[in-house]
Amino acid sequence: MDESATWPDDAERLLESVPGVASASLVGDQQAVKEVRLLYEPGRPVGEILDAVRTTLEQGINARLSRARFHVAVAPPTEAPPRRWGTHVRATPEAVGRFPLDAAVGLVAHHVRVVRPGVIRVEVQIACRGRTFSGAALGRVDPPGRIRIPALATLRALDACVQILYRGVGHPMLALDSVIETSVAGTPIAIVGVTASEEARPVPLTAAWPLAQTSDLAAILAILQATGRTVSRWLMWDGSSPREDGDGGSP
Repeated sequence: MDESATWPDDAERLLESVPGVASASLVGDQQAVKEVRLLYEPGRPVGEILDAVRTTLEQGINARLSRARFHVAVAPPTEAPPRRWGTHVRATPEAVGRFPLDAAVGLVAHHVRVVRPGVIRVEVQIACRGRTFSGAALGRVDPPGRIRIPALATLRALDACVQILYRGVGHPMLALDSVIETSVAGTPIAIVGVTASEEARPVPLTAAWPLAQTSDLAAILAILQATGRTVSRWLMWDGSSPREDGDGGSP
């Protein structure tokens, strides 16, 4: 495919032909792709999808991905998924209350920076109700500590989101219990365990995510998968909350 003014649209349509990709959006051009944003079908291995997307861009249309950032999320469970990525990726929350509001949480981006030899800082940005929230964690890269760093950063971003948008009186909290890398049927995965509590009632949450090229993204997506329904439920209310809608603001 030769580069032209329609390159992004043509490339996005090509990516949407990759098995498992529900929607795709690109930022940049064929010579330097800056961002690749994907909605993928539930139940498909995200690592395989990312490998296929890379191959399609690099070998199919000679796109350069050396500085590209990949953002992925599960496509909303609708009969006709959107063909283009919106401002933020969101899962469809379970409706709770008489007048449920959109409380879905989606991954916007994550960044990893080496602060000194053997130590990294991971920042995770999530979106909810049109606002962006960030969380960061610092730690050593020596196993098994490396995979805990992005998991902690994700929980801190979720905590910032809940602290601002929660309208109840139950003091919700999320605590990281465990993060491990293991293998199931020959497939490497990350498994996370989280305790969610509201009104002092702890509930254990767990989720697994296939490992791709690094464990960072797998840990982040496993945390969001484990906590998604619970956080969405916490952030929905029916108008009977004692807090006013104007309280709080974006960090």
